[in-house]
Amino acid sequence: IVTNGNEVLIDDRLLVGSNASIDTTNVGDAPLGANVTFTQPVDSDFMTTNSLTVNAGTSGLVTFLGPVGDTSPLDTLQIRSADLQLAGNTTANLIDLAPADPTAAINLGTGGFAISRDEISRMTTPTLLIGDAATSTGDITLNDPSVGAGTFQVSGVGNLTLQTDGSFNLEQN
Repeated sequence: IVTNGNEVLIDDRLLVGSNASIDTTNVGDAPLGANVTFTQPVDSDFMTTNSLTVNAGTSGLVTFLGPVGDTSPLDTLQIRSADLQLAGNTTANLIDLAPADPTAAINLGTGGFAISRDEISRMTTPTLLIGDAATSTGDITLNDPSVGAGTFQVSGVGNLTLQTDGSFNLEQN
């Protein structure tokens, strides 16, 4: 699905039968994009694991009101937007999140392109990729994140701030 800055509302269960994408920026011609909202569960086909890419542009919000990959996990969930809201459990082999504006800050555990502690706790994934190593220049703040078992990878050239009332276990790859 490609739109020229128009919102996309998926108001039914979405079964991703093959790799799919939703782009409200018209492949970059409308960089502001628009909101993309999923009101029901999003799952991969039961026979295969497929990927979903959503690009809502530099002003669009991506909202999942139901679980993602809860019944049948996605292979990759890639989000490029101004912000993200996850209301249900989110399961994929790779969750790749970054602002559509590579200079925007990313805040995990609080508020900009933000993922709250509650949203982080809903993610079950072997790899959570935050930022884009090639393009992200905004600062990244991790506020006491706790993610299910797997790899938590943060990429970019901005500052990385760790804020916690507990402890972080950092390992070099």
